[in-house]
Amino acid sequence: MRCEAKPLRLESFFVLRCLAQLLSLALIVAGTASASAQEIVLTGPLKGAPTLGLLHEATPSVWEWAYWASQGTDSRTLKPIFGIGAEVTTGILTYSGFPSGPYGKRRDLAELRLGSWFAGNAELGGSVLEGGLKLHLGAIYHASFGTWDLRAGFGYGTLAAERVPLWSVTAAYGIRRASVTRYSKRGRSDPSPLPRAISLASTARLFVTYRRSLRGEPDSHVVIGVEMSPSFFLPPYTLFSLGGGPPW
Repeated sequence: MRCEAKPLRLESFFVLRCLAQLLSLALIVAGTASASAQEIVLTGPLKGAPTLGLLHEATPSVWEWAYWASQGTDSRTLKPIFGIGAEVTTGILTYSGFPSGPYGKRRDLAELRLGSWFAGNAELGGSVLEGGLKLHLGAIYHASFGTWDLRAGFGYGTLAAERVPLWSVTAAYGIRRASVTRYSKRGRSDPSPLPRAISLASTARLFVTYRRSLRGEPDSHVVIGVEMSPSFFLPPYTLFSLGGGPPW
């Protein structure tokens, strides 16, 4: 019996070719899915390398100074009182919370600063020179609930038409714009910036001052007004910066 091989039809060839292509495509999809599920583990010099991204940070200077011009009113005589003053403070305490905003790790720190101040005030018929210590409560990144100041000191000047030694206490609330050098953006693998030795801060705040004489018949007065640094209106002109936050 003689067997003859039948020629392969053209239709069968195309069927086999399509089946091979489908099998190849299935293998490629299966391999891709397997690779996407694998965890990438860094070894060698790359082991422990940080992920990509930028950190927005604030680093206060060791010393910060500010100056201001003030305009107030004597609550008893309603006389206008004008003044100028300056302060220098350094940080003594940082903690997480009020009056800082809830900006998350590294940016929710509040700061307490301690320093000295000096001011001169003049009104029609007299003047006062005084100085002392102050406490400033603010935030390192941004004080969403404003900044708080308490000043106490001694001075000499006109009080009730008489020149006498006196003491005073001032409470103030407002906005403090730190120097733009306080803020930085860096990669997670970059070193933290070092604090500057000294920088300028600007302030805009409401204040209440109580003064009382230390000699003769006790006399006192209360002054209510506004203190503001001319540099407060310097750039950058962003809403966040004008509110005491970072410049971006």
